[in-house]
Amino acid sequence: MKNLKKIKAASLIIVFFFGILGLMAQDVTTVTAMNNDISDNLDLKAVASIFGDANDLEDFERRLNDPDLQISNLDLNLDGYVDYLRVVEVSEANTHLIAIQAVLGDDLFQDVATIEVERDRNGKTYVQVVGDVYMYGPNYIIEPVYVRIPVFFSFFWRPYYRPYCSPYYWGYYPGYFSYWRPYHTPIYRNHVYVHVNVQHVYHHVSHRRSHVASELHNTHRRNDFGKKYPSKSYVMRNRSTQNNNTLASRASTKKATKTVERNSAVKHTSRTDNSNLQAQRRTNISKKGEISRANPKTRVSQNSKATSDVYRSSKTVNNKGKSYTERIHQKEVKSGAAKTRTSNKDLASNSRKPVYTKKSYERKNVASKSRSNPSAKPKVNNTKQRSYGSKPDNSKSYQSKSKNATSNQRSYANASRSKEQQKASRSYSNSGNKSSRSKTRGN
Repeated sequence: MKNLKKIKAASLIIVFFFGILGLMAQDVTTVTAMNNDISDNLDLKAVASIFGDANDLEDFERRLNDPDLQISNLDLNLDGYVDYLRVVEVSEANTHLIAIQAVLGDDLFQDVATIEVERDRNGKTYVQVVGDVYMYGPNYIIEPVYVRIPVFFSFFWRPYYRPYCSPYYWGYYPGYFSYWRPYHTPIYRNHVYVHVNVQHVYHHVSHRRSHVASELHNTHRRNDFGKKYPSKSYVMRNRSTQNNNTLASRASTKKATKTVERNSAVKHTSRTDNSNLQAQRRTNISKKGEISRANPKTRVSQNSKATSDVYRSSKTVNNKGKSYTERIHQKEVKSGAAKTRTSNKDLASNSRKPVYTKKSYERKNVASKSRSNPSAKPKVNNTKQRSYGSKPDNSKSYQSKSKNATSNQRSYANASRSKEQQKASRSYSNSGNKSSRSKTRGN
C-alpha cells in the first residue's frame, strides 16, 4: 500500500511538472508566435482607412471581420483562429467613442482600439484612432485626414440618434463571417498595406484632442484579457520603448543600418578585389621578367609586347589629355602625310610609263630635210614634253630632252652616212666616166 501511494504521488508530481512546462510554453508562444509584437497584428492605419470608407458603423464592423479583406490578424486566446472584433459606440454631446473589442470567450472581451469623433464649436470634425494601452502602449494615436467627410458623420449630430452596439458575441456571429488562421507578421503586413487608402493622410500624434472621449473610455473599457494576463501587457513586453510607434521606428532604423552596413561591405569587397587584381598583375609582370632573363630567346618577343602595351597606353593617355584643337591639328598632319605618300606613289607609277616623242611621219620629214640640206644641222627640240596624265616634272623633262638629243644624234648620223654614200657613188661614177672618155679618145 505504501508503495502504491508513493507511485501515485510520483505520477502526480510528474503530471504537474509537465503541465507547468506546457503552460510556460504557451506563455512563451503568446508573445513570439506572431513574431515581433502582438500589436503588429492589427494595423490601425488600415482600421482608420476602412472607417473613412464605410457607409455606417455596421458596415465598418463587417469590413473589420470580412474573411476576404482579413484586416485583423489577432489571436489573443490562442485557439488557432483570428478573433472576431465587435463594435460598440458610446456618445455624449458632440463626442462619440467607438470601441473595437476582441471576442475571446463567454462574456470575455478585450478593448483593442478606440475611434474618437468630436465636433468643435466651428463645426469642424476631428477623428483620432487610439490604440489600447495594453496592446499598443501609452499615447499611440493616429489622426487621419480624409479626402471627403464620411457619409455617416452627419447622423451623429442628429437629436434622436441612437448609438450602435454590436449584437454579436461568443458563439454567435454574422453569416458572412468565417474563421481563418493567422499569418506570420511579415506576411500580414505585406497583405494589409494593400487595403490602406493612400488618398487619405495619416498623422502620428502624441496627445488626445477630446478629454470627454478619454473619460468615456475609462468608464466603459473592457480589459478582461489584460486582467487575466497582466504580464503580457505592452509595458511588460517592451520595457525599453514607450509605444508601438517607437518600436516601429527602431525597427526601421535597424533596417536602414543593416542596408548601410551591407552596402559598405560590398564596397569594401570590391576594393579588396581590385587590390588583389593589381597585385596579381604585378606578380605576373615580375614572373614574365624572370622568364625573359632565364630564356634570352623569349626576351625579344616579351620586350616587343611590353613596348606595344606601353605605346597603346601612352596613345590612349595622350589622346585623352589633348585638347580639341590639338587633335584636329594631329589629324591634319596625318592626312598631309597620307597625301604625300600617295603623290610619291603616283610619281613612281608615272616614271614607269613610256615617254611619247615625235611621231613616225615627223621623223621621216626630218630625215628627208636632212637629205635635202645636208649642211643644215638638225634642230634640237627644246620644248618641255609632258607625260600622259601626269603633272610637269623636272626629272621627266630632263629625260625627254635626253631622248630627243639621242634621236637627233641618230638622224644626224644617218644624214652623214647618206652624204658619204653620195660621195662614194659620185666618185665611182666619175671614175667610170673617165675610163669611158679614155676609151673614146683611144678609139
